[in-house]
Amino acid sequence: MMEVRQLRDDEKEMAYALSSLAFMQGSRRIPWADDPNQPKATAYGVWDERGFQAQAVVLSYRAHMGPKAVLPLGGIAGVACKPASRGRGYAKAALVATLRHMRDAGEVISTLYPFSWRFYQQLGWEWTGVNRRCSAATRIFEPTSDTARCREATKDDRPHIEAVYRRFAGRYRGLLDRDEKQWNAILEDTPEQWTYTYVYEGAEGIEGYLTYRGGSGETTDLREFICLSPRAQRAMLGLLGRMDMQTRRVTWTAPSDDLLWCSVCDYELDVKVCPMTQARVVDVHGAMSQWSPAHERTGRYVMKIADEHADWNACAWEVAFADGHIEIAPTSAAPDISMHIRAFSQAFFGTPTPEDLRRADLVEVHNEHGFQAFCECLAGPPMWTNDFF
Repeated sequence: MMEVRQLRDDEKEMAYALSSLAFMQGSRRIPWADDPNQPKATAYGVWDERGFQAQAVVLSYRAHMGPKAVLPLGGIAGVACKPASRGRGYAKAALVATLRHMRDAGEVISTLYPFSWRFYQQLGWEWTGVNRRCSAATRIFEPTSDTARCREATKDDRPHIEAVYRRFAGRYRGLLDRDEKQWNAILEDTPEQWTYTYVYEGAEGIEGYLTYRGGSGETTDLREFICLSPRAQRAMLGLLGRMDMQTRRVTWTAPSDDLLWCSVCDYELDVKVCPMTQARVVDVHGAMSQWSPAHERTGRYVMKIADEHADWNACAWEVAFADGHIEIAPTSAAPDISMHIRAFSQAFFGTPTPEDLRRADLVEVHNEHGFQAFCECLAGPPMWTNDFF
């Protein structure tokens, strides 16, 4: 016997207890329980004859998908199951329920940070995006003439920092369209720690920023290090060089096309490359309808999608695009291409590309012209994000 349903407000304590068991070794202090900066959350639970056994949480966000489109996104978090009930499909049942919830809520895409890549693959999520984890000795960074333009941020700088982020986010697919609460969580002090934020201000205004809290004399992790120009990046690397007296190393994350090595290359600079996250298109029709192809691209194709957990996606779709707009509808026409929702999700998020997926035998091509139209339609920036949940 299994019951799957949305948790009520009066059942939050049992959800917190399960989260603590799964992620915090039983601590009674749940940091997100009373956090005013938490996004809207909807939890689905699973009960059997013994009571509450498993859960999955959907966090409501919006994400930049290139320079024009911003799509509603469901972030999956808090997936947990009691140890004695694992292996019975309870967490899987909760996640399947979240798919219908997201579809009904208009959250057409979803991302998550997996405890197991394989577990979420069976439900349609797949890896996407490439993350560069940078770690460097602060002493290798030399100030430039522009480092003098770096300064500590003030409260008045916040709108300009947010503007830098939005411009940067338009270069990628997947960066969250942050609201005030999300910026509060990044830039404001916490009860335990100060937050330190610095900006680079060029002749035309703020072009870059970095922010962090905590750290040690050995290593300091930057929460975010974003620059719109190589000039700004070099200037702020110089600022990090001046932090050598307080921390030996700094770490941060960057997208796959970051130009760091053009600014500094050293044996004490380490870069680890790994998959970014797992993503899923929840609603093919809804996501494609909101995608914005390049204005000059025009084409038409039919794609067949297999999706065993979201039957609203599992059919052939005719797609026509022109002047930056898309029309999509179910069709009985023979497909030009066929793929699983996992491969389509990767193509939609931009990393890996449709060409990569074809080379990996994850897209079946029946008509070359249709495949090229598919590539043209989804051409655009790569996937990268810097928010975690």
